[in-house]
Amino acid sequence: MNITRISIERPTLLTVIYSLIIFFGIAAYLMLNYELVPKFNPPVITVVTVYPGATPQEVESEVTLPIEDALSSIENIDNLTSTSSANFSLVKLELVAGADVTYALEDAARNLETVRNDIAEGARQPLLTRFDFDDLPIIRMSLSADMGVVELTDFCNETIIPGLNQLEGVAEVSLLGGMEKELLVNLDQQRMRLLNVSILQVLKAIGSANADVPAGYLESESNRIPLTVSGKFKSLDDLRDLVVFELPAAGIFVRLSDIAEVRENTTERSVVSRLDGKASMGLNIKKQSEANAVEVSKLVVAKLSELENQYNHINLSTQFIQDSSQFTIKAANAVMEDLLLAILLVSLVMLVFLHSIRNALIVFVSIPTSIITTFLVMYLLGYSLNMLTLLGLSLAIGILVDDSIVIIENIHRHLEMGKSARKAAFEGRMEIGFTAISITLIDFVVYFPIILSTGMVPDLLRQFSVVIVASTIMSLFVSFTIAPYLASRFGHAEKNSKVTWLHKFGIKLDNMLNRLIDQLLKVLHRAYRHAGLVLFLSFVLFMGSILLIPFGFIGIEFTKAGDRSEFIIELELPGETPLSRTDSVSKVAESIIMGYPDVEAVYSNVGLTSSGRIVSNTTHLAELYVKLINKEERNYKTSLFARHIKYRLMESIPGLIARPVEINLIGLRDDDAVQITVSGNNKEKVYQVADAINDSLQIIQGAIEIKNSFNPGNRQIQVTPDRKTMDLLGINPAHVGLTIRTAFNGHKEFVFKKGEKQYDINIILDKNDRKSILDVKRLNVINQDGKTIPVGNFAEVEEVFVQGTLERTNRAPSVTIKSQVIGRPAGNVANELRNKIEPLTKQEEVRFIWGGASKRTIDGLLSMITAFAISILLVYLVLVALYDSYYYPFIVLFSIPLAIIGALLLLALTKQSLSIFTILGLIMLVGLVGKNAILVIDFTNKLRKEGLGLIRALNTSIRLRFRPILMTNLTMVIGLLPIALASGAGSEWKNGLAWAIIGGLSSSMFLTLLVVPVVYVSLDKIKSRFLVKRT
Repeated sequence: MNITRISIERPTLLTVIYSLIIFFGIAAYLMLNYELVPKFNPPVITVVTVYPGATPQEVESEVTLPIEDALSSIENIDNLTSTSSANFSLVKLELVAGADVTYALEDAARNLETVRNDIAEGARQPLLTRFDFDDLPIIRMSLSADMGVVELTDFCNETIIPGLNQLEGVAEVSLLGGMEKELLVNLDQQRMRLLNVSILQVLKAIGSANADVPAGYLESESNRIPLTVSGKFKSLDDLRDLVVFELPAAGIFVRLSDIAEVRENTTERSVVSRLDGKASMGLNIKKQSEANAVEVSKLVVAKLSELENQYNHINLSTQFIQDSSQFTIKAANAVMEDLLLAILLVSLVMLVFLHSIRNALIVFVSIPTSIITTFLVMYLLGYSLNMLTLLGLSLAIGILVDDSIVIIENIHRHLEMGKSARKAAFEGRMEIGFTAISITLIDFVVYFPIILSTGMVPDLLRQFSVVIVASTIMSLFVSFTIAPYLASRFGHAEKNSKVTWLHKFGIKLDNMLNRLIDQLLKVLHRAYRHAGLVLFLSFVLFMGSILLIPFGFIGIEFTKAGDRSEFIIELELPGETPLSRTDSVSKVAESIIMGYPDVEAVYSNVGLTSSGRIVSNTTHLAELYVKLINKEERNYKTSLFARHIKYRLMESIPGLIARPVEINLIGLRDDDAVQITVSGNNKEKVYQVADAINDSLQIIQGAIEIKNSFNPGNRQIQVTPDRKTMDLLGINPAHVGLTIRTAFNGHKEFVFKKGEKQYDINIILDKNDRKSILDVKRLNVINQDGKTIPVGNFAEVEEVFVQGTLERTNRAPSVTIKSQVIGRPAGNVANELRNKIEPLTKQEEVRFIWGGASKRTIDGLLSMITAFAISILLVYLVLVALYDSYYYPFIVLFSIPLAIIGALLLLALTKQSLSIFTILGLIMLVGLVGKNAILVIDFTNKLRKEGLGLIRALNTSIRLRFRPILMTNLTMVIGLLPIALASGAGSEWKNGLAWAIIGGLSSSMFLTLLVVPVVYVSLDKIKSRFLVKRT
């Protein structure tokens, strides 16, 4: 007994099944997390190493190169890049798509351990991490109170941060712009020279004295008590009275207070934070990997409100600068509104075409039932409510009613034949059941290439695809169960219906459709006689639509640039600019920006930049985050306003370089729209080619903010020891480096405990002894005999210019050129650059590697085009299996190029680009438009088996199937209009997808009914001739 008969004859069983499904589906919906997009992480591993006081050249040779050697043997490497700058090394390992990042991470950790001894002794432990979007802050906020910076820093560290860390889902809270107490040992160069004391002697004395030493145990018959010698400093006087050098025979005892000032101090402020021009602290909050960002945000808001009330006596004030959950909710709500509007519009279309509220409700049942069931599938698979899963549900609305519409239409036809409701419901479903299965199969089989493949794009779109597949399968189940059951109980022929206004309107609509069908059949009659012309014109239209891409009417990009109403302005001053000067300039820039009425907030971090998505401290740089009013409340794009601010600031502040950076839809910096790296062992050739590429990019329309990684150089004081002289004087080279680094950069490896608190002991030369080259030459270094010798006696100290940043790609020197894009799709700019530099690519001494958005676009589009081709093949194979024929499925495939015509034409008219989302729309069309041809061909074959001739069978099939074809296509098109016309949060990604489907369905709906019959007749003639010849 099949499920349709069971549904009609045992409705109680049907009620129980769907009651359970709906109950668990609603429960699952309430437990789903909110996210902006599905979790997807590029296969990238980074190694960050800090080497205090080291030049870029030292960092490269002593840190970066050993790490590169360690990582180069790891499997599945796509690119290995490194950046060496002052004090800092970054090595990035990009793996091929589908690589096991966890295994690579473990392999990297083992390899790094083997080269640890090859890395400079003064370098800190390399930090090995994998790139994970969950490691990015979900909340950026500012905090202020009526207290000093040091006191506020302590308050944050002792109260605010521990309070937030205790919240469920919070992974880490970090502080920006703080200042802490330290113990300063301010060394006097002149007094040290007079008393013949070196810095290393000071370090040794403090290190050995400031320690608790385990001394064994006191044991008795009943007790065993640990014995410890407590040598930690208890007070500043303990430190001041410390003997750092002594000659007991001569009665010489040099105490620390004789050569240094010892006092409590505050650390130098490396970052200055402000919100709207007012001093504040910055707090960045990260969530745990599996935590719900929306729920974490709610908990943080509640906790901060509680803390503000508790500490209102110090006017504690917190303000959110950036909360990713807010945009997530806005984007999800926008898609939810599209979903509800699509349901309403589809319901109205069904009401109009089915002439009956009763029939429309029968079909409508498939929508909520399928959606609620999909929520259960999403929960079981660990999916979330995000922009793509909700978009998938919105797009599926038109698909969900397809099977029910086709079946209800057929049941209605059987009712008109005079059959009873139950018999019409069963036989009508059974007659069309195979066709419904075919339609559903090709509807969801097109998503298999995305679901089963690996890479960044499939990871991003997998949840979208699974949601549509799950809801489509459920809609088929509904059409085989609920729809026939309801029709068997409430369906009846139109001649038995009461004459209502809806019935009258339906009759008029049917008459209009009949006239349209008559005209269509007249055109088709002529088309049969001019088959060659029809096919030629179809080919011309298809090729013309394809040519819209190379001729620039349709751009190329990874995704459509969004507008989150926020951007970053990077401020850059000459490399030697101190933090105080950068801070003053930043204040001026902030006041200029805040003068615009559309600016809601300006949050600045002076001395910090997140360029390259790696946060680093630099005194000559500042980063201003600017938040505008919502895009619906203004008539210009954020990118244009950011450009205006750039020129306004550079006109107002001499010597300033301002660089705007947009924030993309997922909240990341969007400054690598076009990126290319030139690498090779010949540095001069690499620099020469990089300059040529830079010049080519300058003249390409749309390329802005062009920047390359080559830094021509900064002033630097270089100390070059003479090895022979050092050997003669008995000086250890390692002692020289440690002495100079401590003198000018400070030494903070010792701590001083005061009660429960712990402070760094900062040992450094007095500021007045760190001003000139002469101070470096006068610095004393101790030799193996304990004598102090000035640096100038064994080393050359000079001012030189050195390259500020050293970059390597795949273990060869490289330069990366990148730019932002405005007014044009990024892919078009990249293609134009590719054509301009083609002669340069023929040089064997250099290699070219596309990166950033350029690489994502190439990889993403190739991935989607491959999925598109595979989906066509899968549709063909499925139809071959269903029809047991290689011939009829081939005819169905002719509907696909007919859909591409409309899709590309509408993309050009709406100024959309070819992106991963518009190609996703084309993949969806492969399944959607195939059903038009299936409905015609399947019924034609049935009529031919009953004895009708080919032309008559085709015409009859088109007449009887035109109505369901028109209805299913219109429900899909009208259901997509809210998405195509959407302008809310995140709408930029979904607009192009909807327009591509609307265009494809519109052209396919009419061209399929003309071209597919012509192809059918033409191929049937060829088949007949072939059979005659074989006979």
